[in-house]
Amino acid sequence: MQNLSNFDSLSQSQLQAFSQQNPLRFLSFQYTENDLHSFNYYTSVYKIEKRYRILKQIGFGFNPTFTAIDQEYGQKVIIEVIKIENDDLIYMNQLIRQIKIENHFKHENISSNLHIMMESKNLYIVREFIDTDLHRVNFSKQELTDDHIQYFTYQILSALFFLHSQNVYHTQLRLSNILLNKNCDLKISRFIGTNFPNEIYSQYITSDYFLSPQQILNLPKNLSKTDIWHVGVIILGLINRDTFFSNLSNQLGGGYLGLINAIFSYIGTPSGEELLQYQDYKGLYQYIIKYSKKSWQDVFPDANPLLCDLLDKMLVFNEDKRYTVKECLQHPYFEDLYDLDDIDECDVKFDHSQFQIGLNEDEIMKEIYFEVEKSYQKQQKQKLKRYQIQIIQNIAFQKHLADQIPLNPKLIFYNLYEDL
Repeated sequence: MQNLSNFDSLSQSQLQAFSQQNPLRFLSFQYTENDLHSFNYYTSVYKIEKRYRILKQIGFGFNPTFTAIDQEYGQKVIIEVIKIENDDLIYMNQLIRQIKIENHFKHENISSNLHIMMESKNLYIVREFIDTDLHRVNFSKQELTDDHIQYFTYQILSALFFLHSQNVYHTQLRLSNILLNKNCDLKISRFIGTNFPNEIYSQYITSDYFLSPQQILNLPKNLSKTDIWHVGVIILGLINRDTFFSNLSNQLGGGYLGLINAIFSYIGTPSGEELLQYQDYKGLYQYIIKYSKKSWQDVFPDANPLLCDLLDKMLVFNEDKRYTVKECLQHPYFEDLYDLDDIDECDVKFDHSQFQIGLNEDEIMKEIYFEVEKSYQKQQKQKLKRYQIQIIQNIAFQKHLADQIPLNPKLIFYNLYEDL
């Protein structure tokens, strides 16, 4: 089937319109049987490009996850299989949102996808291999020092600064969504709730101890400050080596009232003046226990005093008083790490209309085809450039043999994933 003409010269909106007007021609990514090989998962059979050699399964359920070797580049990757027929439209909408964000925001601390494939009713998302996540490390026997917490937090905030510069907000940060390599470099991931937190949280209020007070009580939210609250709770978990607020919440009766009282027992119950902006909150006030604020230094006597001061700025009920990402990065706790030149804003404008997909099945499938086609075209460009590089390498090597011209190491040891 014919590919899109002049694909790279078209804008995002032009591509969108083209895909909707030409749905059949748009599917240039379709594979033949010779392009694929099969592998089994219980009673299911999956077909994937032959370049990927499956190693083992690391994720279970309806959408299994596998490690694999990309044999074209010799790189270890992770492949997530999404069974489209088993997922509801809300989830598919969220998945498209995540793919678009991963494709747009190129930052060392933000997860991205390398390749998206579709075969029959299965979507395959290939991502770079990451050793573990912060949840697993936190509940392991691995020692975590203040230097670890400082470096982890700084990277998370750097990623958020990049996202927030385009008014994109994660809204679902927690330990398990922070991917981590052995060298302590991390990436934030799982953007399915981005800018639409109510889609995710309505069913998880009683068990999600990362939620801000505004999320728990379903109050109006400043989403940038929601992310800051989540980072603060992540820090609490790293210091405590456990899920903070959970035990006390259960002691206070559980549910959203137990959780909100557990939070207020540390940050203090808000004053009536602070609650004036939330008219719907007045009816709940009679059920809230009155607490005075505790000192984080008293709660964690061995913690770095500067870290405790940062927590005071992040875990504040009043969102207007809660620190911004930039203020957090400029806090004295990060004095040894903060460099203005290293903190980047995203200079490529993000089109927020991409989030307005709706729940029409045909429209969602067109969006999926659109993202898979973009990935297909990207792969074709990479193959062409790799072929061109091989020609240059062969010419250089032949000249070296014939004329004893020194070899340029960059031509021989060429990192395709970094330079393509």
